[in-house]
Order: sequence, then structure tokens, then C-alpha cells
Amino acid sequence: MQAFKEGMTGSLKIFSAPDVLQLVSQQRKKGVVYFYKGKTEAAVGFEDGAVVAAYIIREGKFETLENYLVRSGLVPLHDFKTAKEIKEETGEPIEEILVREGIIGSDQLMEIISFKIQEVIDEIITWKEGIYKFEPDKEIYKFSKIKIKLPLDSLLMEAAWRQDEWPRIKEKINDPNMVFRVSKKKPQIDLEPEKEEKKVLSLINGKRTVQELVEISGIGKFKTYFALFRLYEMGRIEPVLKEEKKAKAEVKKEVKVERRRVVNILPAFGHFVVILVLVGLFFAFKVYKRGLFPKIQKIAPSYYEENLKIVP
Repeated sequence: MQAFKEGMTGSLKIFSAPDVLQLVSQQRKKGVVYFYKGKTEAAVGFEDGAVVAAYIIREGKFETLENYLVRSGLVPLHDFKTAKEIKEETGEPIEEILVREGIIGSDQLMEIISFKIQEVIDEIITWKEGIYKFEPDKEIYKFSKIKIKLPLDSLLMEAAWRQDEWPRIKEKINDPNMVFRVSKKKPQIDLEPEKEEKKVLSLINGKRTVQELVEISGIGKFKTYFALFRLYEMGRIEPVLKEEKKAKAEVKKEVKVERRRVVNILPAFGHFVVILVLVGLFFAFKVYKRGLFPKIQKIAPSYYEENLKIVP
């Protein structure tokens, strides 16, 4: 069996991503395998043959675990800012601070790290082209005290199952911009939703897109899609038709146009009123100058004024 050497690199057209990962795992290596495809970079860290970390950078964009925790609502923004301030003072990783302060449980954090690793594996095993490079003894997140070890075989089996499920899911949910709402009809399949399905169901409001649900669900892309697929099959949710979305968008557009029109009319109306007042004053002055208004006569002294005497 071929052994990996320092800096060893190759083409994914010759040696597939699963083969690369399995070889590192079987040889119980410690290090990082980097994968490159176009502008996308992924990395999987190993220790004693087990997967301990992974990340992916698309088009130069890298989503940190910390940002994911906030965006998904798992960590309140205020608590995150507090943890960040502590990090700046102590240099500790934010995830360790969040666990120590009781903001998020260690088990929950480990679960999140696990499915984020799974999502990286899910993607790179589909790459049919690109290059790989193995760097022995390198580490990802080397300063983190939160350690996790996942068996590669389990990750690959899960990834393979997900790949088989995706076509079925995409038949129902083929656009990340789709919007769902809770159906008012009786469910076609009377089954109690699972935990993750209940979570996704609680986030559906007839306005959020599938992509937005992925971002805030806290359970990752595949599990969010799968939960939506299951809920759709049960008849608990239904898509908002494009015509309805278009009609709502047109109403919003008309409201905005009307508001803009009113805003534009108000200054013009104000100018008209000012001009009208000035014209009125001008004609009033002309009329007065021509004597058309009765002149004010001095009022004759009253009886009391004529007969008022000052007594010495």
C-alpha cells in the first residue's frame, strides 16, 4: 500500500478524495489533508487515524464556528460579544469561554463541530477533479482544548447515504429560495415529527427561504433540507407559490411607490401654499391702495370723556 510522505500531492482524477482520506486513516497518520478545487479549499485534520477537525473556504469566504453559533441563534449576540472581550484579554478560544461560562453546553458544541465536519466530508467526496496535499504533523485549531475524534468510516458512510438521499430531496426542494408555510390542512401522513423536524417547523413562517432556514436552524444544510422534505411529505408544510410571492412583492412595490409619491408631493404642495398666500397678500395690498377698503374714522369722544373732570 502506498504510504504518504511529507508534502505529498496528487490529482483527484487519479486518486479520489475518499481514497486519500482512507489511506491516511488506515495508516493512523497525524496531519492535515488539503483539497483544492478552483477557488475552493478544504482541509481535514487527522490524529491517530481519526478525524479531529475540518473546514472549507469557498471563494475566499470562511465561516467560523463562532459566527455560525451566533447566526444560528445558539449563542445570543450579547453573550458572544462578552466572550470576545474575554478572549481579547486572555487569548483563550471563544468556544472554550462559551462552554466555561455556561453559555453553551460542551455536548452541544461537540455535536455542532461533528456535523460541521460531516458537511465538509459530504462535499469533498463529490469532487471529481482538483488536487490534494498531505502535510504530516500539522494541526487545525491546534490551540483549542475542545478535542473531538470521529471515525472516518462512519463519516464516509453517512456521506454516502446523504448522496443517495439528495436526488430524492431535490425533487421536492430544488431551489434554496423556495419559501414554505405551515399547512392548514390535515396532515396526509399522521406521524409525530422528530426533534429536528419540530425545530425546523417552528422556524417556518411563510417568509423565510430554505437558505435562511439552513442558516438559522443550527442543524446544518442536509438535516434542514431533510427535515423540510419529511415535513413536506407528511403534508405539514406547503410551498408558497411563485404567483403568491410575486403578488405580495407587487403589493409591497406599489406601497413603496405610493409612499415615495406622497413624499415627493408634500414639498410641492407646501410651495404652492406659500405662493398662494403671497399672491393673496399682494392683491389685498393693491385693493387697499385703491381705497376699496373703508377708511377707519376716528371715533367721537364719549359722554364720559367730555364730562370727566379732574377734581383738585
